[in-house]
Formats: sequence, C-alpha cells, structure tokens
Amino acid sequence: MCGLQTAKRNHDKESVYALPLISELHDRIRGAEWFTTLDLRGAYNLVRMKEGEEWKTAFRTRYGHYEYLVMPFGLTNAPATFQALVNDVLREFLDIFAVAYLDDILIYSKTEEEHKSHVKQVLRALKKAHLLVKLEKCEFHKKKVKFLGYILTTSGIQMDESKVKAVQDWPQPKNVKEIQSFLGFANFYRRFIEGYSKITAPLTSMTKKDQPFHWGIEAESSFQELKRRFTSAPILATFDPERQIVLETDASDYAIGMCISQPDDEGRLRPVAFYSRKMIPAELNYEIHDKELLAIVTAFDEWRVYLEGSKYPVKVYTDHKNLLYFTTTKELNRRQVRWSETLSRYNFEISYRKGNDNAKADALSRRVDHSKDTKAPPGSILRLNPDGSMRYNDSVLAATFTISDQDQERQLIRAYQKDRLAREIKKKPENYPAFEIQDSGLILYKGLVYVANSAKDTILRRYHEEMPAGHQGIDKTLERISRLYYFPQMNKSVRE
Repeated sequence: MCGLQTAKRNHDKESVYALPLISELHDRIRGAEWFTTLDLRGAYNLVRMKEGEEWKTAFRTRYGHYEYLVMPFGLTNAPATFQALVNDVLREFLDIFAVAYLDDILIYSKTEEEHKSHVKQVLRALKKAHLLVKLEKCEFHKKKVKFLGYILTTSGIQMDESKVKAVQDWPQPKNVKEIQSFLGFANFYRRFIEGYSKITAPLTSMTKKDQPFHWGIEAESSFQELKRRFTSAPILATFDPERQIVLETDASDYAIGMCISQPDDEGRLRPVAFYSRKMIPAELNYEIHDKELLAIVTAFDEWRVYLEGSKYPVKVYTDHKNLLYFTTTKELNRRQVRWSETLSRYNFEISYRKGNDNAKADALSRRVDHSKDTKAPPGSILRLNPDGSMRYNDSVLAATFTISDQDQERQLIRAYQKDRLAREIKKKPENYPAFEIQDSGLILYKGLVYVANSAKDTILRRYHEEMPAGHQGIDKTLERISRLYYFPQMNKSVRE
C-alpha cells in the first residue's frame, strides 16, 4: 500500500537541517585503501512519530482510515529528520572514518586492521541505537565499492559501470521531454566530462520554451559525442590539500569550461573534477579577455573550498594572450572590480597553457625579457612576472576602492610630511620593497593605502560613524578599514 503525502507537505514547517553534499563526502576518503558500505533497513520507518502527532499522516482507503505510527516517506522533513538521527548515532566517527547520506553509510580506512576496528565500532553504535542493516546490500572490507552512484577505489572515483551502460543504450530522444530526461541523467556525472556544457549545448538549446523540435546533425553529433565521453571518462583523483593545485580554464563564444587537477606520487597530473556551463545572455556580449577572466573567476568560486588558503600558489593555465589586457588596463568597470575582489582572496599564478601555439609564447616572451619585473599600473587586475606568468596585482585594491573625498586624500598625503616612516620611504624607497609610492603621492603597503599616525583617527571616525557603515561594531569596522588602509597596530587602534 502506498500513501501519497504531497498534500500534507504544504502544512509542514521545513527543517533547516542540511543534507551533506555528495561531492563533499567523496573528499573525505583521501588516502583510504579499504572500504565497507552499509545500507540501513527500514530507513525512515525507523523513526517513531511523535505521540499525538500521528494524525498528521492520516490517509484513507476503501478498507478504512489509517495513520502512521512511524515516519513515512514523502513528508517534507523526513530526509532531514532521518539524516539528523544517523548523524547523532555516528557523531564520534563522522568525517574521521565514516560518512553517511541518509540510509547509506561508508566506512573507510588506510589499513586492513584499522578498517576491521572501524567497522566494529560503527556496527556497535548502530546496534546500540537499534538500527538494523540489510546484509544483502552491504559490502565488507573491499578495495572497490559502489557508493551513491559512484565507484570508489584506492586510486580515485569513477562512474558506475551500470550507469555508463545505460547512457550507451539510451535511444535517440523523440521529443523535448525525452531530451530533458537524457540530460538529467547525464548531468549527474558532469564532473567527469570535460567541456560538458559545450558538448551538450545543441541539446540544451532544443529544450527552450516554444522551440520547435528538430533532430538535426548538430543534435545527433552532440548526443553521440556525450555517449563517447562517458566511455572514456577518467578516474577522478580525491582532492589532497597537501599537493599542488592546477586549474585549466577555457572560454569559447558561448560556454566556459575548467578542470582542477593535482599531481600524483609519480608527478602525473590527474583531474579532480571538471566543470562547465553555458554563458548567460549578458556574458555572451563580453570581450574575449573578459570571457577568459570570467572562466578563472568562476573556477575559483566553484572550487573555493579547495582553493582558498591553498598551501602552494594555484597554477592557472589559460589563454595567456587575451589576459595580457588586464596587466595594462588602468580603469576597471564594476564587473571587473567585483572580479578583482574575488581574486584578491586567492594565491595564484597564471601561465600560458603548455602545448599552445608557439606564437603566443613568443609574443609573450618579447614583452618580458627587457626587464627583471614588469610594474603594472595600479588599476590593473594582473601583473607580469619575470618568467612571463601572471599574478594578482595587489595595488588594484587601492585603485578600485578609491578615496572619494579628494580633500581627505590630500590630508593623508600632507600627514606624510610629519611621519617618520613615510619620510624614510620617500627618501630611500629601495629599502622598503613592500611599499610603493604612487604618482599622486599616496604610499601603498602591499596594495593598501598607508595612513600616517596623525591621520588614522580621521579614518577610524569616518568608517565607524559614516551612514553606509553604521555602528557596525569592532570586527566589522576593522574588516572594512583593512580592505583599503594599512597602519601599524590597526587592531588595537580600532578596539580603543
């Protein structure tokens, strides 16, 4: 008997308890050699309905009127409630040697002996909570297991063979609904497919509203190419924060694509994930250099949890020639300013892609072999390194977060006259490589405006009291000031 709970969903207050991200669960197994998967028996029915609330699950049939004593499938908060239960039971093991997604549990370990101990600990915890497993759906002490639609191995993550076969056997779609069904199925594995959005563009364009259905050469080519990519998809490596990170990005006329990779123990570059998407209508009108930078910014946003605070500078390979624009531009539009803010959080270096047309590398080398370092204009997002690669230009923050009050700017410059450090910097700038003197007379410290001691109270009052900021408190005021300005003992001064 099956009861439809849809009508009751609108009356439930939705729980804010979040389900884990499947991609995040995969990141936990780095270095694991042994795996065990468990499937809980009964799932949602293991949770007792609160006494007196059973009537909310009531349903009627021709045999009579019934209500559930245990939590049924279909309730708004059923997944969140069950996830909370499993997390509570396995709390001391989660993300150490076990992960759980609803009724699916994965135990992972580096050695066989360690693994046996881990499995026993999890089973004891389940027994104590009166949770049972389906023995026929469990796999114990394996080097290769199926978990949440993926195959986990000692060398990485790969597609489920049965899902790959399903794609291979998929018949040609006959209407828009069948195209949507195919793309919905394939989309689950898009992280394995390089340039997924570009490949599927002819198919996705056919799903637009009021678009007449016509299966032409482009659609067939896209359909077959995606099938081919499924059979040749790589085994994805598990992300390791201790290894070098490599990003490869690309922008076409209508899509952006990217890949995050890391070297293995033998130095071979292995993909961790692929990502791509179609450009929105506004992005289609961007200049090519903006499209290239859009791809980089999107990559950093998509994989922020991997890239922010990386141990080594992230190596970015892209179309270097187009990005040279951002080493010379002095004025940024609002969009580019936003991108600049995003990139300022990361430590990265951009280089031309290996194997690209030699003319690009030659043109680049001619730009950089005349000097030891190329000084970028303060307003440029990127600056050239002596080897021809590019990095974030620290000075851009001071140029984009401009001082709107010209009187205040002049006041800051006048204050330098009585400031000992400012006078020494102007007298012998070579002794202070972290500082830079702009044409206007402002002194920058690592891209931030240096404030003389006699002028810092003016800055403090402005940021704490001005209307846009309001009285935001110590931490918020400190964060806002440190975006643009620098002066010694800033933290202490703000708190006082």
